[in-house]
Amino acid sequence: AMKFTAYAAEGIRPLVGNCPLMGWVYGVMSVTGFAALLGVVEIGVGLLIALRPAWPALSAVGSGLEVGMFTTTLTF
Repeated sequence: AMKFTAYAAEGIRPLVGNCPLMGWVYGVMSVTGFAALLGVVEIGVGLLIALRPAWPALSAVGSGLEVGMFTTTLTF
């Protein structure tokens, strides 16, 4: 939820701007817009993972998405 604050948005600006995979993002959207989008995606993936007792297959999709997010974060 911190991604919705200006502090966190500015904190990730140099990381995203200099990342080989994500450097193009700020040409498409604003810094705060991307941080908010990232926050929504992170919360959504977390909810998917939390659905394991009810929908294990959907939770597995959420886990796969999280692996992709972690891998992208490593490129920073």
